[in-house]
Amino acid sequence: MWRVEVQADATEGEPYELIDRFLERGIAEAGLATADELAAFFALEPALVRQALQFLAAIRHIEEDRHGRLALTELGLRSVRDEIRCTVTQKDRRKLYLRGHGHRLDQRDLAADGKTVTDQDAWLCFADESGQMLRPPKARTWSRRGHTPCVRVRAAGSGRISLAGLVCYKAGQRTRLVFRMLVHHGRNGEKKGFRERDFASLLDAAHQQLGGNIVLVWDNYSHHLDAAMRELIGNGHG
Repeated sequence: MWRVEVQADATEGEPYELIDRFLERGIAEAGLATADELAAFFALEPALVRQALQFLAAIRHIEEDRHGRLALTELGLRSVRDEIRCTVTQKDRRKLYLRGHGHRLDQRDLAADGKTVTDQDAWLCFADESGQMLRPPKARTWSRRGHTPCVRVRAAGSGRISLAGLVCYKAGQRTRLVFRMLVHHGRNGEKKGFRERDFASLLDAAHQQLGGNIVLVWDNYSHHLDAAMRELIGNGHG
């Protein structure tokens, strides 16, 4: 019997107070590490800055090292990146008990009545999609007076890359990766993303490469669950 303990923090996002946002960006992007440095940089009263920093420390956005210099926590960095003030609203801890032999789970922990992946002699396939813009993102940052920050990037090319893939596992077999990539440059007639027939084609390719049954695990994306996708799978196209 294996016991696995899982712990997570539930967070909520809310709009920044103006001073909190600038102070955190000053720490993250301008390298300011004390209340006096922040007050001088933003031309604010030191007492006001210290009061704001106490609040940010209370919500776990900043912390001090042993030398008294300020740094953003992981929660603070995420808030600056997403431009929204994240706060922890709830801590959740759960214990999971699993039966297993060595590093393998007992089949009874996976399914019942002959419906396990092993009983079907099937591949277990996890599917997902992702995308990436080809143009470098714009950003604003802070620097000390007289020192304009410059980051050189290539501006040539634009568009978006979409990627859909399956990670396929079967006991005793080499793990496989089956994927399709779609590049969209904004030209007339180009696809902007994967549709039902593209997903069905990906599943067909996986069937051909793996040569066996597939147990598919994917999310509730609308193109996975709509009538067109069900019809394609029902007709054997995927």
